[in-house]
Amino acid sequence: MENHKAAILLADLLFAYINKDEDFPHDFEVKAVENAVDFLEKHYTENKYNLKLFKDTINRIRSKSG
Repeated sequence: MENHKAAILLADLLFAYINKDEDFPHDFEVKAVENAVDFLEKHYTENKYNLKLFKDTINRIRSKSG
């Protein structure tokens, strides 16, 4: 049950990040989002967010960070 709660929390956090004003992402931001996406791919089972959105977002962040 804790993984389920954590997945929902991370999904909400990542969704908020996706919708923020976009600046040049720092390495620690990229790593945090990568870790969140990895965790969500393993544990997120809700229908509130589409995991493809998160995967596309990390790819976009990676391309901006150089």
